[in-house]
Amino acid sequence: ARERLRAEVERLAALVDDAPDETEVLNGAQLDTELARLRGELSAAQAGVSETDVALARIGEQLAARRRDVAAAPDTARPEARDAETGRLSAAAATLRSRIETARAERDAAEAKGPSDPALIQSRIDRLSEMSENRAKALSGLRMEEAELNARRRESFEQRDPDAEAARLIERVAALREDVARHSGRARALTLLRDTLRNSQRTLQDQYTEPVRRELLPLLREVIDDADIALDESLGAEGLVRGGADDPLERLSGGTREQIAVLTRIAFARLLARGGQPSPVILDDALVYADDARRGRMFNVLRFVTGGDDPLQLLYLSCHERHAHELGGNRVRLDVWPES
Repeated sequence: ARERLRAEVERLAALVDDAPDETEVLNGAQLDTELARLRGELSAAQAGVSETDVALARIGEQLAARRRDVAAAPDTARPEARDAETGRLSAAAATLRSRIETARAERDAAEAKGPSDPALIQSRIDRLSEMSENRAKALSGLRMEEAELNARRRESFEQRDPDAEAARLIERVAALREDVARHSGRARALTLLRDTLRNSQRTLQDQYTEPVRRELLPLLREVIDDADIALDESLGAEGLVRGGADDPLERLSGGTREQIAVLTRIAFARLLARGGQPSPVILDDALVYADDARRGRMFNVLRFVTGGDDPLQLLYLSCHERHAHELGGNRVRLDVWPES
């Protein structure tokens, strides 16, 4: 019985070790085979456990029978024979008790190495069965979807050869990719041309406006202390810097914008005069928005640019006679032309 129990322990341990993991199941057929094998091994394990219990019960019955034999021994027997029988029966009972304890220990060890409850194995079998059913349902759904997609594919191509149509589309994609590559290269070239033209335009603008700005700054600072200015490509002012603050042109007062416009034209006229192309400057009530202090400073500038090495010819027209007296220069009066 001890050898049989040891064999049972080894078989139960092998059953537990050989139980498959769900990651080893590759398809539905292999899963069904594995489930059948597990069910057979479970039945065998349960049968082995039942046999062990039967053997233990049989040994217990034998022990009880020996005890009954000892109890039933006649009191009239010879004392020496009775003592001998009692010793034999006691030894047999001790042997049986030892065998029972050994069998129980081996059974406990087997249960410790393997699943103590066959219901755990049954639960795992049930889970694998459900997984197999779910995979079968998913496979059936995929097959139906495949059939539907094939039908839609045939309907989309309208009796045309799908493979030939796919090849045609692949060629079309390749041609479109070539077009994209060509247009991308052209776009890069145009971008480079645009950036180059912008840089060239900026360089030319600086070369064009910087001389005017250099000519303008001394005149501007005579009117507005510590002022600086930036010019755009049309020689118009973009903004005025005073005391570290940058004011856009639209935020300046009407008088200040008027003064900047007059000074800019005078600076450009001085550049023309130094280049051998003198041009007269005509101002028609150009300082009507200036206050008295600014008007006086502007008159100083106008008087300054009409003298020196390259004097400008400046005509200042005004209907404000009192203010025109402060300018100086040669006054011209308009008289009525005689009729005869």
